[in-house]
Amino acid sequence: MQQAWHIGVLVEPGMADYGGAPGVSAEKFAPMFEKHGIPARNLSVDDLLKEGALEPATLPVLAIPYGNAFPLPAFDALRAYHVAGGCLLLTGIPFCHPCEKKDGAWKDMGGVLYLGHDAKGMGTGGFAGPASGVLQILHHGFQNNPLGFRDNSLLPQGPHSKQWLDAKSLDPSDEVIPLVGLLPEGKSEPETVSALILHRCDAFKGAIDLWVGQAASQLDAENAFFAEQLITRGAAWILVQKGLLSEERMNAVFYSMRCAGRP
Repeated sequence: MQQAWHIGVLVEPGMADYGGAPGVSAEKFAPMFEKHGIPARNLSVDDLLKEGALEPATLPVLAIPYGNAFPLPAFDALRAYHVAGGCLLLTGIPFCHPCEKKDGAWKDMGGVLYLGHDAKGMGTGGFAGPASGVLQILHHGFQNNPLGFRDNSLLPQGPHSKQWLDAKSLDPSDEVIPLVGLLPEGKSEPETVSALILHRCDAFKGAIDLWVGQAASQLDAENAFFAEQLITRGAAWILVQKGLLSEERMNAVFYSMRCAGRP
C-alpha cells in the first residue's frame, strides 16, 4: 500500500548553509525520520517548483535544514505552502539569508529579512540577542515540555552565546510554545531559543512550525545529538496535531530517543 504522506526534506546539492544545526546535515534528515518510522523523502529546489509538489495533504511537513539560508527562487512556492497550512521544520534564524544560483553555484546574497509577518514574509518570526548564558528545557505554563524533555540532561553543555525568537514579531493570535531557553547572565527569566509556533493568524492559519533556532548550533557530537532529538521529536509532535500520527506512536518515538546514549 502506497504511503499517503511523507515529510519533505529540502536537499539541494551545493546549497549555501548558514548557522542552523551543522551537526545534522540535510542528507541525514530523511534517514533520521525513517529510523523512527516517520516516512520522509528528499526534495530538490527544482522539485519544490513543480506543480503540486507542495501540497499539505500529502506533504504535511517540510524541513529546510540550511539554517538562516534558503533558496530565493523557491520562496514564493514555500510561502504559498505555508499559507495553505503547510508546516515547517526550521533551523537557525530562518529566512534571513536568501541564496541564488549564479554561474552554476549557490551564493548567499547576505542578510536580507524574508521572515516578517507581512505580504512579503514567511511569518516565521524575527530574532533578538545575542546574550551569553546557559540553556535549559522550558515548560509551557504548568504543562510538561510537549516534546517529552524531562530535564536539562540532553542539552549541549554551556555556557553559550545565543540569539532567540522575538515572539512580538509574530501575529498576536499565534501561539508560541517554548521548548529550549537561554538564561542570560544576571537575568531571572529565560529567553526562548527554540519553540513550536502554532499559527492561528489569517495569513498562515493551521501551519505549525518548529523553530529550532540556535539550540544546537555547534559542529560537535553533543550538539548533533540534541539537534536530532529536537527535530525528530518536533516532527512527531506536529504530525500528532495534524492527525497523522497517534499519541501512542509519538510517545514510542520519545521513549526510543530518551534511551539513546548521550555522546
